[in-house]
Amino acid sequence: MGCCGGTAAQEEANEDGLSQDQTELSAEQSCKALLQVRCIRVDFNKGVENLTVNATSTESALTQTSVEATGLADFGAIDAGTYDVVIELSEDAAKKYKAPAAQMGVAISKGETKKLRFDLEPRVILEIVLIDPEDEPVQDAVWELTAPLQANGTTGPDGKISIVDFPWNANDGALAVTLPKQPAAAVPVAAGGQAGAYPPAIKPSDFLDDAPKALDNKVQWTLTIANLEAGDNDEGVAARLQNLGFSVGAQKTARAVKAYQSLYMNEKDGTGTPADIKGDIQKRHDEA
Repeated sequence: MGCCGGTAAQEEANEDGLSQDQTELSAEQSCKALLQVRCIRVDFNKGVENLTVNATSTESALTQTSVEATGLADFGAIDAGTYDVVIELSEDAAKKYKAPAAQMGVAISKGETKKLRFDLEPRVILEIVLIDPEDEPVQDAVWELTAPLQANGTTGPDGKISIVDFPWNANDGALAVTLPKQPAAAVPVAAGGQAGAYPPAIKPSDFLDDAPKALDNKVQWTLTIANLEAGDNDEGVAARLQNLGFSVGAQKTARAVKAYQSLYMNEKDGTGTPADIKGDIQKRHDEA
């Protein structure tokens, strides 16, 4: 119990609105303390709303919810003491963020304003789809990611490589893929023939090329990773074109749009205007 009314005084202060964004204690709360916790998404440095923040001591179990924009969970005036502060993620929030480590044994003295910050890392899934020259997914390709983390697997019927909990702040990566082996081309058969005694007989086998070799089925890529532009602008369209294998940049983008319109939208006389493929490419790219 606190020295100035304990729980009853705290409840009264809350009812008077003193616990909301309170920056200093009143004279009647001189033996209390203030606790403010901010929940911040680290990639955008913005507040995260609707997170449950629990502060527990030997005498108190307090709960607040972070608010929009600021990510602030303001506990207002509380009893001084030592608290364990934990962020509790809902099922929906756990799909978006990794739970931050709890801050244990936080000592809060009388008259102190304690401000804590919790950084939430977003959960990121890296997805790569392998497509063959006929625009069909490549199945049974064996892949291995060696940077920025270790992962491996084999593509399924959708040709997709999917890596969960990919580091949110990674800028590059290294991926090696072993494609399914294709049968080697057949060796040409020499045509038979007859030759007279003179000039000497020609043996077709002497003029055969070496048997064609199977194509190398191992490829390595250095990945450049960045946030994808929104799909409702020209930059977002260009980024998605590039991810689908088209060359973009300046006048190349218009040619890439026309090629996309011809290949995917069956428009032989495409406009070359990014806005004209915006809806189609966003769905094709983002929902692949």
